[in-house]
Amino acid sequence: MKENRTEFIIGMSLLAGFTCVLVIMFTPIINGQNPINYLDDLYNSISKGSVYYIPELKEDAKSLVGKKVEVTVPFLKEEQGNDLKTLFSNVGENVTLASDSISMTADLGLLLGQALVDSDLMFHNNGKEIAEKYNTAERQSMYNWWLTANAVEKQLNDEERFEEVKILVSIRNKGIECAFNYYGVEPKDIANAVWLVVASLVFYVAYTLLFGFAIMYIFVGFGLKISH
Repeated sequence: MKENRTEFIIGMSLLAGFTCVLVIMFTPIINGQNPINYLDDLYNSISKGSVYYIPELKEDAKSLVGKKVEVTVPFLKEEQGNDLKTLFSNVGENVTLASDSISMTADLGLLLGQALVDSDLMFHNNGKEIAEKYNTAERQSMYNWWLTANAVEKQLNDEERFEEVKILVSIRNKGIECAFNYYGVEPKDIANAVWLVVASLVFYVAYTLLFGFAIMYIFVGFGLKISH
């Protein structure tokens, strides 16, 4: 039995409004997208403009030119081994392809420099150039660079070359990974969407409060009270 009918009706009305808005949020009403996906793409586009570190990373890579590293990169499929061999064709020496790994000697600075050249192309959505260069899908090529960076990191750690590891990890995280993750995203300046961003944040807070008040009034309607 509901003790406070008025509060219960208010709570159910608020919950119904919350549910209606939730349905709209999952309905493709904005250029074939639902509002959640649209805003997700918007925030990705805005954030992309603030994570372009590749020019600085290229300078870091230059500081490693002349430093040699011998590395073995493991792989699972034969075709990936062939892709890695192609990837290393211009930066590796004594490239040896085995059944489940590929070994080479490389100039660390030149190796990472080439990875950043491809990362730059990927970041600016020019993946077609990478695909044509290595005759494989651009995402696969970037994944191969990521595998290579991991293998080089392990080797450098084993040799206690920690200053070089620091630069390598920065290039992998801010260059290779960032380019891979933002591939296909068109960057946008937040100044061109500031009102939409503000409106979405205000809506998020108001929508959360709507649900909270709905539950509160429903509980009050059932006679639940908080007391000392």
